[in-house]
Amino acid sequence: MREETIIEEIELKVHDLEKLTEFYEKTLGFKVFEKTKDRATLGAGKNPFLKLVRDEKAKEDDPKGPGLYHVAYLIPERKDLAIILKHLLKVEAPIEGFANHIATESVYLQDPEGNHIEIYCDKPASEWINSDGKILMDTLPLDIESLLILADQEKFERINDNTKIGHIHLRVSNLSKAELFYSEILGLNITLRWYGAIFLSFGGYHHHIGANIWHSSGAKPKEENTKGLSYFKIKLPSKEHLEKVIQNLENLQIKYTKKDNEIYTRDFDNIKVVLC
Repeated sequence: MREETIIEEIELKVHDLEKLTEFYEKTLGFKVFEKTKDRATLGAGKNPFLKLVRDEKAKEDDPKGPGLYHVAYLIPERKDLAIILKHLLKVEAPIEGFANHIATESVYLQDPEGNHIEIYCDKPASEWINSDGKILMDTLPLDIESLLILADQEKFERINDNTKIGHIHLRVSNLSKAELFYSEILGLNITLRWYGAIFLSFGGYHHHIGANIWHSSGAKPKEENTKGLSYFKIKLPSKEHLEKVIQNLENLQIKYTKKDNEIYTRDFDNIKVVLC
């Protein structure tokens, strides 16, 4: 299984930069790497992975259109998930739900501007269930009691230094087009098809990208000047893989620009993707 970071960073357009920065720093325990009048960069340990950009003129994100369904932050240890869960309950964070996804254990919430968040830890890969070459996942009740027992008297100070973006889940207008872009063009492998959604990954992980049409089927492409997802960055497995992706983009006449060692393009829903 590929262990290194795949989704390197995500950028969100926000109205209230101060409020959002405070939420991610104080409520979720992220580290602030840089803060200016109009931008903030946050993350964990030595890894900056979240960028917030002030855009007070941006329109509200349409939850029935393409965009961010949620961004999922992967915590390496179950005990750390337990500690942050205990903290989130204590500060009455806007928790939306909990889930045991068979391969993962997850807590869901949203930030003050409605960007949905998953905080999760993976179960050991040896416990993942493979069915017909696909990784079995489902949405089952989370054993909250055992997590809180695991937290014991531990005090939450900040999120685990090895936290990173584990995956990103998108709202898309058409699953076939999403599969064409993320699988056939970018080269991710389908790991699961599930009731109006697909999940894709590199290297045998359960998923680095999810895409669903639960509320956005047939919607128009994402508008430019909206709050929420601005772009996300994918680290491809190799330089050779990147060159193959460039060839795929050219073959299908999909526009892209190249700057330094990064490729800037958009999927079929006008969601900006950076490749490196």
